[in-house]
Amino acid sequence: MATPYMTQRRNCWYLRVRNPADLRPVVGCYVVKSLKTHDRMTARNRAVALVATLSNIWNDMRQKLAQAITAYRDEQITASDLKDFLTRHQEEISQLPEKDIKAVAEWMKARIGLLEHDVRKDREHLEHLTILTDAWQEAHSKGVTEGLERAIKLGGVASPAPVVSVVEETAESDTYSMTPWPDLVEEFFRDHPGYSKKTISAYKTTMKQVLAVIGRKPMRDMTKADVKRYADHLRDTPGRDGQVRKTKTIERQMSEIRTFMAWAVSCGYVADRGFADVKGRGRTLEEKQLRQEDIRRAFTSDELKRFFNTPLFLGSKSSTMRALPGNYRHRDHDFWFMMIMALTGARDAEIAYASSELYYLKDIPCIDLRKSGTKTQNSPRLIPVLPQLQQVGFLEWAKRQKAKGRSLVESPTGVISVDAWSKRGNRYLRQVGYTDKALVLYSFRHTFRQVLRTSGLHPEIVNRIFGHETGEVGSGYGSNLSYEEARLFMDKVKYPVFLDHLADRNGTFLW
Repeated sequence: MATPYMTQRRNCWYLRVRNPADLRPVVGCYVVKSLKTHDRMTARNRAVALVATLSNIWNDMRQKLAQAITAYRDEQITASDLKDFLTRHQEEISQLPEKDIKAVAEWMKARIGLLEHDVRKDREHLEHLTILTDAWQEAHSKGVTEGLERAIKLGGVASPAPVVSVVEETAESDTYSMTPWPDLVEEFFRDHPGYSKKTISAYKTTMKQVLAVIGRKPMRDMTKADVKRYADHLRDTPGRDGQVRKTKTIERQMSEIRTFMAWAVSCGYVADRGFADVKGRGRTLEEKQLRQEDIRRAFTSDELKRFFNTPLFLGSKSSTMRALPGNYRHRDHDFWFMMIMALTGARDAEIAYASSELYYLKDIPCIDLRKSGTKTQNSPRLIPVLPQLQQVGFLEWAKRQKAKGRSLVESPTGVISVDAWSKRGNRYLRQVGYTDKALVLYSFRHTFRQVLRTSGLHPEIVNRIFGHETGEVGSGYGSNLSYEEARLFMDKVKYPVFLDHLADRNGTFLW
């Protein structure tokens, strides 16, 4: 929670401290200082440190000034000595803003009145104190500009009125990076080595769009309004397909620019100006009315049965005409990509780059995604190979791919990209009659999630094999798949369709 001496104005926190009673006639009622952040916890830590600094500054000044006035009153020093004291401590005096002159002058007049009462017969003292008042004003005027800057650095600017005033940070930008913000993008990637190629590519697309909107500004000059201009650009301009950008796409790209700016703030390249507060547009009425199943849905049992009886599995016309029926029964990378996705629920990117070398938990073969899984913390994982997948000859396929030095679904001509696999799979679905737009390649993953949900496995095991994060602390302990968990998976998970007609009994269809 915020400290009692913190206050928030717009998106920034300020320190507001009431001065000790004996100093108020000189320095005013309050000291106000910007904490240069919109984050409450960061502001609290800075406020605690500044309070200690302010206390030391004003206690030291109070002690020195009191000693000098006392020495003058006791005639231990002359008016000239006191004037010299004011000159020597010009820097501390100059920390006061212009409006404190009046408060100081009133205090000096009060001191004159007291001394006149005590030393009524000595008129010379009055003349000396009048000179001192002029000296105080002269000391202040000489250093007011430089003094304000020093006051900000030292941690305190005084205000004589109880009304909160905001200190203008005129020299703030001088402490931040003059480097154009696009030139810091590569450094941002170096500080985030865990980003996948796909994530980096998405960030670069976002940064390219931001550059087109706001230009090559120095990082120190980046403002909240610049990020809002980019949000407006996403809201008002169509995407690559010429259609209005989806809210999910906008929020992903806004998240990327917010993450980049948060990194820049943490590095001290730019002041925290509330970049994290900028949001993309809300959902449209059509998006609010759109159900999740209208976007993507799982296959029904009948749809799955029909899928495994399409030409890719029973026989196609040729290697390039897989959607047309025929006598070509070559179980190649196309066959196995579809089969693996359906019977493991793995993501297309994970399968595309998966190793052909299987990992064994004792007698249980597992597909090893510990290198190709990068989307979430649980993505790097092992997926036990279900008996139905073994039945159609998967183990032999993986063995032959490994012998040829290829990845799990690599073609003879090389690795096929994720985008190419996605287009390839979705095109095949349309060619064999799946016209429902909610049925896409990713629907196999939704289907497998349903299979796991009905298996009776513990949710932590389900998420561990499926590659989802749970957000629960306990799920992070013992996160590696154990043999006992893999055995439960093999015994309990039953795919909803029989694949006996695809069983590889003698390896005839493997090559």
